[in-house]
Amino acid sequence: MKVHLKRQSCSKQVFHSNGAIFREYVDTTTTNGVNKIFRKEYSIVRRLFWLAAFVTAAALCLVNCTERIKFYISSPTSTASSSVKVKPAYFPAVTVCNLNRITMSGLAHEGLLESAMKISSIGNQEPDYLSRCEAVISDHPRAQQVLIHDLLQNAAQSLDDFIQGCKFLGQSCQDGDFVHTVYSYGMCYTFNGHSRVPSLQTNGTGSHHGLYLTVNINQNEYIGSDLTDAGVKIFVHPASEPARVLDQGIAVAPGTALYVGMQQQIIVNEAGVDCTENRDSSHFNFLGNTLNYSVHGCLQDCVLTEIAKTCKCYYIGSEIPSNPAYVDIRNCTFADICCIEKVSVTSLDCDCPTACESTKYDLTTSYSRFPADIYTPENSVSSLEPDALEVSVYFHTLVVSKETTSFSYSFIGLLSDIGGLLGLYLGIGIFALMEFVIWIVDEALDRLCCFLITFRKKKKKSEEDQPLEMEYKDDIEMEETTVPEEIST
Repeated sequence: MKVHLKRQSCSKQVFHSNGAIFREYVDTTTTNGVNKIFRKEYSIVRRLFWLAAFVTAAALCLVNCTERIKFYISSPTSTASSSVKVKPAYFPAVTVCNLNRITMSGLAHEGLLESAMKISSIGNQEPDYLSRCEAVISDHPRAQQVLIHDLLQNAAQSLDDFIQGCKFLGQSCQDGDFVHTVYSYGMCYTFNGHSRVPSLQTNGTGSHHGLYLTVNINQNEYIGSDLTDAGVKIFVHPASEPARVLDQGIAVAPGTALYVGMQQQIIVNEAGVDCTENRDSSHFNFLGNTLNYSVHGCLQDCVLTEIAKTCKCYYIGSEIPSNPAYVDIRNCTFADICCIEKVSVTSLDCDCPTACESTKYDLTTSYSRFPADIYTPENSVSSLEPDALEVSVYFHTLVVSKETTSFSYSFIGLLSDIGGLLGLYLGIGIFALMEFVIWIVDEALDRLCCFLITFRKKKKKSEEDQPLEMEYKDDIEMEETTVPEEIST
């Protein structure tokens, strides 16, 4: 006799009927509009109205939340300024370069004066500059033997002849206060440069608490028909960065006294957007290994790399750095000057982001005539009057200005805005989110229990049916074995 049991739903076998968990969530949630959409006593028109209102509010909330997320991803920044007075203040490096890169007597000593004069008469912007320049070089075999780095060092104006007088804080400068530096601009001299450890300091403002220089440009040694200006270029910069003499230097004419007042500025990009914290500076080993990354240093390296690629030689420095760009590269000779000049005036696409932290100096300049008619100096400046000039560099304030760039929209701000939008459009807060999570968990547990009960029932049924099948098979076998015995009898 078979007994047919009525199959009950799995949810009823647990604790809830079908939809009971969802109904409980709908009736108790604090989310705006949800309970009104599913309220049975409301007419279908009213329920559709609430459904439309809820969908519209949800759509507006989604659009606004998306805009807030896009704004956060765009990494907006803001800049804040602050000031602090420091005492003592570290004095910066001051680089001085003669507008004349190399002396006439130095070129004559190297046997290159005639070729240099002919090359200088050819404009490097001319379309046929390279061919005309190379034609001049081919007539002078000596050009293949003289390294440009050695030429700039040996044939440039010497420090003793260039700097006629130097005082810092009213005291005469020492021999180790200057370092000669070979730039593409030529031979320059840097006061308080990278090799000066520790850096010089000052406790006051004004010209008496700074650097004073008397410079002799020696115009008799100027060469080149295209050199129409006479004087020097001054650049104030941190000692850990190369000087930007060519594009940002202050030009000073002979017979002029230049006064440079400065204020230190520190620029920090805490957001790290469009900037770099550190890059390899081994390509500036001619300046020492203490250089920090700077945009100008990166641009210099970009030009040097292009010169190495195009001219197959290393332009600045006697020691070729261990850089993949300079593998199997020789030092440039005077014969390579044509190729170097052509590359130097070519527009290059260089990847040089700003540094995340940098220091610069805000300069104010003023000029006067030098020397005065009644000036009677201790040294013979009067004999140098057509070529002499004076430079004073000092702090006009010890207040350091700091500009800090940081993210103006934080992740906490994003969460606050999204939470406000959810509350405005849908009335969703922390507790509403907890109600939603609890509903999801309850539904998951209910379905899991249903699955486990169904699985156990099927397993139990299969275990109960297996002995019945074995018993039925045994009965059949016994009948088959007993029937022949009865026939034989």
